[in-house]
Amino acid sequence: MNSSINKLNDLALFLGMFAGDGSLPRKHNGEGYRNYVVAFYNTKEEYVKLFNKLFLELTGIEGKIKKRIRENRQPIWQIEKYSKKAFDMVNKEWEIPEGKKARNVFVPSFIMSSNEEVKKTFSSRIAYHRWRD
Repeated sequence: MNSSINKLNDLALFLGMFAGDGSLPRKHNGEGYRNYVVAFYNTKEEYVKLFNKLFLELTGIEGKIKKRIRENRQPIWQIEKYSKKAFDMVNKEWEIPEGKKARNVFVPSFIMSSNEEVKKTFSSRIAYHRWRD
């Protein structure tokens, strides 16, 4: 397999994970200026580490992983990276909508026009995140 196919599979995995547990929230700082946040949350640390690895490989930007303790619930692992460059890549280049996306998420056009392996890589992450306990 050549590196461009591997990179497309990595992108499909990243976007599938993002569609399930990521967000591009519309946030502003206290002075009214826009913050560009790429966020990902999951209760499984290994998924957040994988997401961060893919994020670095695909954008050249490394996120910082944090653990948030929640009373009477599993801890949640998270990445919130403030980066206009990364935000624009995910939103404009990779076709993930910003803001509340639950009803607006779709398979990006370049994934739909790819081979079956790439489509399965993307959809396996969506299916897992939608049907998990």
